This record gives sequence, structure tokens and C-alpha cells, in this order.
Amino acid sequence: MRILDIDLDFFLDHRPLFTPRGRPGLAASAPWEAGRVREFLERRCGLDARNPLPGRTVAHHHEVFLDWRERIARGQLAPPFEVVHVDWHADLGMGEPTPNYILTELLRAPVAERAFPPAEPGRRLGPGNYLAFAIACRWIGGLTYVYNPRRRDLDVPEYLMRDGDLGSRRIQLRRFPAGTPFEAILDRSVPPCALEPDLPFQMVGGDDLEPGAPFDWIYLAQSPDYAPPEADRLIPLIEEYMRPPDPPTPTRGSPGAAC
Repeated sequence: MRILDIDLDFFLDHRPLFTPRGRPGLAASAPWEAGRVREFLERRCGLDARNPLPGRTVAHHHEVFLDWRERIARGQLAPPFEVVHVDWHADLGMGEPTPNYILTELLRAPVAERAFPPAEPGRRLGPGNYLAFAIACRWIGGLTYVYNPRRRDLDVPEYLMRDGDLGSRRIQLRRFPAGTPFEAILDRSVPPCALEPDLPFQMVGGDDLEPGAPFDWIYLAQSPDYAPPEADRLIPLIEEYMRPPDPPTPTRGSPGAAC
């Protein structure tokens, strides 16, 4: 399955600023015009409003992780799947303490138990790290980060890459001994004790994205902490390319199944 995962803040002219109290102002980051958004969706993503794909709109981007978890549990989504992540941010946890928890604690747990991270600060799931958690769960088999054409300082952490090398173009989480300081991971003074399966990773600017294979599913995150209220007018436009997902097929003996 190929999933298009869009953050509304991708369609801003300037880098969005996080505002924990209220929405950002229009002056800080103006949204694109409707025609430009439609051109990106059709020319760069290969979408067609006449043939909308199943999808869902969420408020905060980490709700996508929760939806994946639920659909996997129901048998509606089978990992590993490919994700094309269209966003101002990579959402791999850079600048947060969470990656240290993932690399030194979460990866020590059985794979089936990794989808339920704790709620404490420094360990909890959030909009800026949910893709790192999904990779730790081995849900993602390939990831493409499509960044805003104006972005230059990409927030992709090298310590999540194979051999700690961004040029490898592959993500490979490395498990370190419990209690390993994050500084030791960064300077490679402590070797990993185990390696997770690696997966292909690409970075491409929005102006250079090629449609590729058709998508099977679309997610759209409003991200109110980053996108100004004026950007919300783009939500109905993007939803023209989406339709509600099909209801789950009842299984024998389950509520609603035929007698």
C-alpha cells in the first residue's frame, strides 16, 4: 500500500512557527493560493478529484499513527507500507528527547508492544516524532520526505540513518544499551547492540516530486499549532481528492455479520 501523508503547513509560503498558545498569525506564514495547491496535488501527486481516494483528515499529525495502529489491529492495513510525507517538517523527532528513548528503551521491547508508547514527557508520541515511532514498529517499508520548496535546513536526524550517514538514503534504527547518553549516540562513542531492518528513504523538494505509483490512501493533518486559521480554507479543497473509507467487512460471528 502507498500512503500520501499531507500536513497543511506544507502549503505555506514561509516556515511555520510553533505557537503553543493559539494559532499562528497570517503575517508569519501565508498559505498558498488554491490554484497552486490544486496543481501540486494533481501534477506532483497524481491525484484526480474525479476519482477520490479513501482518506481521513485529522487535527494533529500524530493521530495518523493512532489510525494506523487501529487499522492494523483490525486487519485493514498490512505493514510494511510506503509513506510519502508532504510536510514542512520530517516528523522524525529531531530536536526532541524522544529519539533517545526510542533507541535505548523502546527498541528493547517486542515489536508487537512498541505501538503503545508511554505518556510521559520525553517518551510520548507527538506530531514531531510519530514517523520515528512508526518505523520502530516496523510499519513503514519506505519513506519519502517531500519538503516545502522554500525549506533549506532539513530536519532529518543522521543518527536514525544507516551507519549514521544521511547519504546512505536508508533509515536504520540502532538499539543501544539502556541508559546510553544521547551525546554518546551522536558522537558514536558507544556502539549499537542491535540493528533494526533498514528501509529506503528519499528527500525531495515539492517542485521536483514525481507522481510515481498511484496512492491507495490519503491523510491530511490540519496542524493548528503551525498553520494559521486562513490555511483552513484549503482543507475542503484537498478533501475533494478524498472520500470516506469503505466500512470494514464484517467477519463471521461478529456483530453485524449475516446470520
